[in-house]
Amino acid sequence: MLFMSSQKTITISIGKTLFLGTIALLPLAIIGAFLLLRFASLEFYTQLNWEDEPVEYATSLFYLLASIVSVLIARTFFRRQEKLLFGLYLFFSLGLFFIFGEEISWGQRIFGIVLPQFFAENNVQGETTIHNLEPIQVILHQIYIVIGLVGAFGWLVAPKRLKQWRGILPAWYLSLYFLQIAVFYIYIEYMLPQNNFLGVISRDQEPPELILGIGFLLYTLSIRYWQSNQYGLKKSSIFTIAEQ
Repeated sequence: MLFMSSQKTITISIGKTLFLGTIALLPLAIIGAFLLLRFASLEFYTQLNWEDEPVEYATSLFYLLASIVSVLIARTFFRRQEKLLFGLYLFFSLGLFFIFGEEISWGQRIFGIVLPQFFAENNVQGETTIHNLEPIQVILHQIYIVIGLVGAFGWLVAPKRLKQWRGILPAWYLSLYFLQIAVFYIYIEYMLPQNNFLGVISRDQEPPELILGIGFLLYTLSIRYWQSNQYGLKKSSIFTIAEQ
């Protein structure tokens, strides 16, 4: 009986490892698919990644979903009297929703909104967006780099004495979702001006931003599942695996 129980435990452990390994390597598969498409048909690839096209809409959808999940996380922490974590994830949900709105220019083209004069004069791309205002855009790449590096390595380098904070950083299996955006913008910011040896074009930024959006959604889902397991909301252990 003990042998059968041990076999079952080993099988479950292997299944969890394979599941998390698949999640961890998914960014590489997505990058590979986009590269194949780029080489097969640059015109179709460019169209797919253009403004108001599928990739941009998918990215915005992932941020919207992540924002909703983050609200649920905040609500649970509020009910558990975890005021600091409640405030943190409420603020995080607002940030994710802000990115969602920015991705679709706050519905400017969807609803045919006339561009306000302020944005017409100050927005680099002529959109109703904050991140394309010149003072913000000049540091936008650095912001992506910082987010990418923190998301990729925060769980690894955060001091062990701050275990409660280590737990709210993206887990190891989400590292590539964040690392790839940091690598991309390091190249754009510090290598491309000297020599664009990779032949990067403007539309190449959309796939890394899509993968980052997926990463944020998976991160919020992992925290939500951790809450479910921790507080008995619903049995799950996807987040606790990373801590074992």
